[in-house]
Amino acid sequence: MFLASIFDDAPYEAEGSVETTTTTSGKVVGPAPPEPRGRTRLVGLDNLGSTCYMNSLLQTMYYTPALRPALLSLAPSDLGAAHYDDRSAKSRDIPLELQRLFANMMRLDQSSMRTDKLTSSFGWKGRQEVVQHDVQELNRILFAAIEQSLASTVGKNMIRDIYCGSMVDLLKCLSCNRTRERVETFYDLTLPISGVPDLQTSLARYTELELLSGDNKYRCEGCQALVDAEKGLRVKSLPPVLTLSINRFSYDYERGQRVKDDRAFAFPMVLDMKPYCTADATGADELYHLYSVVIHRGQAHGGHYHAYIRDQYNEGVWEKPPADNKN
Repeated sequence: MFLASIFDDAPYEAEGSVETTTTTSGKVVGPAPPEPRGRTRLVGLDNLGSTCYMNSLLQTMYYTPALRPALLSLAPSDLGAAHYDDRSAKSRDIPLELQRLFANMMRLDQSSMRTDKLTSSFGWKGRQEVVQHDVQELNRILFAAIEQSLASTVGKNMIRDIYCGSMVDLLKCLSCNRTRERVETFYDLTLPISGVPDLQTSLARYTELELLSGDNKYRCEGCQALVDAEKGLRVKSLPPVLTLSINRFSYDYERGQRVKDDRAFAFPMVLDMKPYCTADATGADELYHLYSVVIHRGQAHGGHYHAYIRDQYNEGVWEKPPADNKN
């Protein structure tokens, strides 16, 4: 697991001081001041090597209306430190550095920010910043690390309250209607893309009930016999922020290599999840509005991640591109 060190108990190492250069005249010259924000007034994140996948996720998290205020509302005492520079107390490094990064993105007049301190809190060293990994895996492990870091604090349910939903695995006897249910939580749903043109079709396939009949009949405990039955998944409860991952990457066993399905896949600006839920599902009456798409451009073993994100806070200055702009 490439981010296993997130969970290690190794001591936090603060970012080193800025290097300076002494000239022949004896003057000490420091680095040039950072460039101010451009015309859009938005701030980027520096690519530390191959961290475009992480930057795309962090920008999406930054513009998530429920997450940013919840994270910034945590006081230093909630994060286990008397104040930000007090490293003698046990601090929760990952949420603390994420909070500091978000605060700097809001208040500093810089065109871009570095993420060194955040990746240091992950325990990353050497090649981990120059090797590209899967953004979905980072999303899951980062959320798990934040939850673990904030356990027993006022922020212990922050991630769960925003992103956590539940699925029910149904098995229903069609003779006596006896139903067996197993409920599991999720923070994102991984959907099939092979052979489907759009998100709604993929969701329908993901939650389609399979008929168990013929040689595949189900032995019902109530009927004490082999019977026809329905089996499948349904959404039991929906989170305020729904994360859907399109499964473009797979392993081709015949060719012995990882492959990417790069066919076109459509998704709506507004999504109704009710057709994919149980009849009593929590949150099924709410519509979801698209606010971020993280995109991978390239092949299975490399490429570049970027994101299209709705400016929920109206922080940017937007203007139409020139008519002859082909980008």
